[in-house]
Order: sequence, then structure tokens, then C-alpha cells
Amino acid sequence: VSSGVPAQSSGSPTAMESIEQIRHLTSEEAARGHPVKISGTVTWVDPKGGFFFLQGVSGGIRVRYPRDQMEAPRLVQFLAVEGGTYNGGFVPAVDLKRYWYLDSVDPPPARPVTFDQAITGSEDGQWIEMRGFLERTESYGDIRRIYVATAMGEFVGLLDSPVNVRATKGSLISVRGVCETVADGTRITVLRLLVPILHYISVEDDAPADFFDLPLRPIKSLGELSLARDLTRVRVSGVVLY
Repeated sequence: VSSGVPAQSSGSPTAMESIEQIRHLTSEEAARGHPVKISGTVTWVDPKGGFFFLQGVSGGIRVRYPRDQMEAPRLVQFLAVEGGTYNGGFVPAVDLKRYWYLDSVDPPPARPVTFDQAITGSEDGQWIEMRGFLERTESYGDIRRIYVATAMGEFVGLLDSPVNVRATKGSLISVRGVCETVADGTRITVLRLLVPILHYISVEDDAPADFFDLPLRPIKSLGELSLARDLTRVRVSGVVLY
């Protein structure tokens, strides 16, 4: 059975150059500190926490850096990174040794992901897009918490912006950001999308002034909808039997 660790020569270990390859390491393999040389766009920075997320062609990953030894990179900087792997929880992560600024590059198009996919923890660190209905927003200084309901559960968009989201409660919105899962032991308790700028939140369908103004549709037609593709509002009528 092969592992995600590259073959080594008699000399120094071969550095891993693919984020996807690093993400496929087991927890035990990641904890061995395998050398990495990767590149990508900075999609989120947490100077207080001492980490940032890097999105490359093959995926995204958390990068931890020593706050007392180097400054945090900036959003959308395209970096070359050297470091070593460590066990980051749900997916492996990287301990930073050094980085080089190469350019400024926007993140690649966000990959659409459902709540069921994200809640497993497998998308942690990835630049993704999720859709749902706006429930409410809360402000803490320049940090906005945007609570979004989907058919299978709730996720929270964490927006770093002095300007809040302008959308009516119940509006269908699209949120692009870095997926982060918060766990209590092995159980995921909170699913978050880390949204660097307001531009990555868009309103797809404003909430109606009166939900009873929606067109009435047959109950049997609901079976034709896909929870992943056809997230929409419906109005039905019927008789309560039990």
C-alpha cells in the first residue's frame, strides 16, 4: 500500500511540492515534519493566531508562522513557501520556515460545496463557495458574523470588513471563503467560511416582501429538486393527516 509521502533518496528527503499531496498525508505522516516547497495565493490571514491560508492550483492549506520572527503576509499575495508538515487536525498543515513574495494574484474560482460535504472536515482550508438563506448578522468591531441556513444545516461566514452585508433576512446568498471547521474533540460543532472582503458575498435572490406571494406549486414537484443544485423557496399547500 502506497502512502502520500514521496520517495526519498539516500540524501535529504524529497520536498513535497503539491498541496493536494500534503492533504493526502495521514495524521501520523504529517506529524513527521516532511519538507515542503509550495506556492499559492494568500486567502486569509490571522496575525493574532499566527497563521494564514494558502490556495494553490491543487488545493488550500493552513500555514503556521512564528509571529515573533516574521511579519504576516498580506491577502492575495502569491508566495513561494518552504516549511515542514504537521498534524493540523482534520487535514495536514504546514509550519513555515521562509517565504518569498512573487506577485499579487486573486484566488482561483471557488469550488461549489454543499453543507454535507463541508461538515465532514475534508474541505478544511479549501477556497470554496456555499449557498444558503441569510438568517442574521452580528457585528464585533470590523468582524461580521453572517449566519446562513441550508437544507442540511447552518454555516457562519466570518467577514473582515467595516461594511456589513446589505441583504434582507431570508435572501438567498452565495458566500466564497476559506472553509474552517471548529470541533469539540472529534465532533464538528461549527462550520465557518472565512471571507476576506465583502466582494465575495453576493445576493442571488432577494427575500420576498411576503412569502405567501410565492407561486403555489404541487408537493409532488419537490421531488424533482436537488438539495445541492436547486436551493430555492417554495410554497405548497395540503391537509395535515397526522
